[in-house]
Amino acid sequence: MIYVQPNQVLKTNTSTCEKKNVFMSLLENRFQTYGYKEVKTPMFEPYDLYSTVDGLIQQKDMIKVIDSTGKVLVLRPDATIPLARMMAQYTEDKLKTSRYFYMMDVFRQTESKTNNYNHMQAGIECFGNASPGIDAEVLALSKHVFQDIGFPDFTLEIGHAGFIEEVLSKLSFQEMEWKQLKTYLQAKNKNDLQTFLIDKEIDNSMKEILLAIPDLYGTPESIIPKVKELSLTNQMKKAVVHLETIYQQLELYDMADHIVINFGLLNQMTYYSDIIFQGFIKGVGKPVLMGGRYDTLTEQFGMEIPAIGFACDIDLILNMWENSCPKEKNKDVVIHYDDQMKSIKNAYRLANELRRANWNVLCEHENEETSIGNNTNYIVCIQDKFIFQNKNKREIFPAIQDILKKLTQSNEI
Repeated sequence: MIYVQPNQVLKTNTSTCEKKNVFMSLLENRFQTYGYKEVKTPMFEPYDLYSTVDGLIQQKDMIKVIDSTGKVLVLRPDATIPLARMMAQYTEDKLKTSRYFYMMDVFRQTESKTNNYNHMQAGIECFGNASPGIDAEVLALSKHVFQDIGFPDFTLEIGHAGFIEEVLSKLSFQEMEWKQLKTYLQAKNKNDLQTFLIDKEIDNSMKEILLAIPDLYGTPESIIPKVKELSLTNQMKKAVVHLETIYQQLELYDMADHIVINFGLLNQMTYYSDIIFQGFIKGVGKPVLMGGRYDTLTEQFGMEIPAIGFACDIDLILNMWENSCPKEKNKDVVIHYDDQMKSIKNAYRLANELRRANWNVLCEHENEETSIGNNTNYIVCIQDKFIFQNKNKREIFPAIQDILKKLTQSNEI
């Protein structure tokens, strides 16, 4: 789908669309290998769904519309929330592990001057299972996604929402102070953090943990022992043990070299309750994949169901994908025919045979001009005989069987 802003000039870019289709097909195939089934949610959602549930999208970021009855709706600002509601309210067997994937646009107001309100997301959600094994499996799926799309040197930063929330729960700050604190933690700005905490009435053990968080970033082997030396609460200790258990399972998936522990990792979506993570690829300065566990979100829809998932920022990845995507040889053929009925019949027959073999075929009169001729691998001219032509040579064949054999068995394919 091509979206055109009022101040943009429309440019038809078929190569971009084709690239996106190939990319989405790779993701779909990978999600299915892990047992995920595709679902879609409505583009228009009730405004109340997002305005009355804690930890969701800020109201100023939502794009609102009014239907013919006066009801306020929003363009879908998130994919996880409607899926969580679906599971809580409409799924019969809520104790069964359920795996779903989606490929949908989400819509949010942005501060960008490009007025780009829609972002394509592809992701997965796994409901009904809270085990470390499922957490590791979801992270392993993200590894396969990165490898499939040509970014084997990815990095996954893993943190724990429960750990950081336990720290913050021991503090009594004003709203502006919360924002400052989270900014310093996310930026790993230890100097400003230390200055900020000087005049705050905070327990010494909590202050020690807060000042340590900017340094709690690195390999699991170096960070987990370091965090265990701090004066942790029982909840914090459980969070550390959980991360350690997940990492042990990730080693079985041969992912150790890709994992970084980040105890200062925060997510703007506050419904995350446990492990959180984000994926990075070279050349992009922000995460292209984000996710985590949100075991308490479905409680707000009337049923507690553990869940974990992630979403890929498709538009962001596609900007980097062209030079990294798997190169496949095109199978484009243009078949030219003349005015003779025999020529037309043979052209249609040859086109059908090639399309059955998944070739991309354009069948047209010899006087027509094709828009893809310059990028075509093979041209077949059908007159009294079959004339085969590519960039390197031109050959003549007497029968359709000969040209089929040439096209389907050639080493150039």
